[in-house]
Amino acid sequence: MESEQSSQPKGSRRVWKQHEEDALLSILEEAVVKNLRCDNGCFKPGTMAQFETAINLKCSNANIKAVLHIESKMRRWKKDYAIVYDMVNKTGKLFPLYDKLNVIFGKDRATGVGAATPTEMMNKPEHINEDEDEDEVETSSPSIA
Repeated sequence: MESEQSSQPKGSRRVWKQHEEDALLSILEEAVVKNLRCDNGCFKPGTMAQFETAINLKCSNANIKAVLHIESKMRRWKKDYAIVYDMVNKTGKLFPLYDKLNVIFGKDRATGVGAATPTEMMNKPEHINEDEDEDEVETSSPSIA
């Protein structure tokens, strides 16, 4: 079956096996420990190539590519993490990968003032024009020397 994955037509989705996901998670956690992440939560330039090499060493014959497969898997996990983050912090539900994803993507999540959940963003008016606030209009005239 692994040989079928490498011969899939371009643009088809890769089905990750559990041991491949576990390997990638451990590689990402190791990268965080080695401080290969920037302050904004993104990984430093060049780390994707390192991830590709590391996962293909751990999962021989998997032919996992950084751009096609790893970035896509990380985007998926990041979306899942954002949804679960909101659920865990509002309802206390458990999620098995939460702790690992928190280590990997935790800094890349807005949580401060102005942060909104997906539901809050959907209910927010699309166009807010801050310039229309009449109380804030300044009516000063230039001074004459």
